[in-house]
Amino acid sequence: MGVVLGCMSSQFLSCLASLGCSCCCAACRSFKVSGSIGTRISYAGMFLLNSTIAYAMTTSWGIDLVKRISWGFISLKCPEGVCYGTLAVHRMCFSLSLWHVILGLLTLGVEDSRHPRAVVQNGLWIFKFLGWAVLAVLSFVIPNGFFQFYSRYVAMVGAGVFLLVQLVLLVDFAYNLAEGCIDRWEQTERPLWRNLLVGGTAGMYVAFLAMTIADYLL
Repeated sequence: MGVVLGCMSSQFLSCLASLGCSCCCAACRSFKVSGSIGTRISYAGMFLLNSTIAYAMTTSWGIDLVKRISWGFISLKCPEGVCYGTLAVHRMCFSLSLWHVILGLLTLGVEDSRHPRAVVQNGLWIFKFLGWAVLAVLSFVIPNGFFQFYSRYVAMVGAGVFLLVQLVLLVDFAYNLAEGCIDRWEQTERPLWRNLLVGGTAGMYVAFLAMTIADYLL
């Protein structure tokens, strides 16, 4: 599991947080995502989809599925299941990272949503989903030596930076949320905001302790 998280974290090299698009919006042409919130949700959905597939690749079931889908064209064989374990996960993460690098280059110089190329960031989900799928398939054709280097150096550095940035974002989010609850409480004097702040803080501590205990027991 640590390999999966570390590899996925390397995608910071192409984006900082929310990654991906929604599988549903790729399957339905009538679905249109508008606004920054919808765009972020779509990228997060894409990240979740890629992460799920990468996790499935940690077992032989995932690589067997790829073999069946490709009608036997993609058949990875190596000792001790390395291909469908570590390297397969890195291939999926690399494809998503490359996907975001391409999107970044296409939107280079775009400053707001009124720019003609802003649609690359906020729309065209069907084409972007197909592009990601093509990159994911092609990543399994790249020799293992490349991903051995990628996993040892690129992914490790990217994982460290990714975790650092996420920590900063998480602390900033918690601080803004707490300040917002305090301001609302002072303005309205409603106990709802006080209870929300105290209850949310207590709930996070309980969740932290529960997950820590589960890590040692499971």
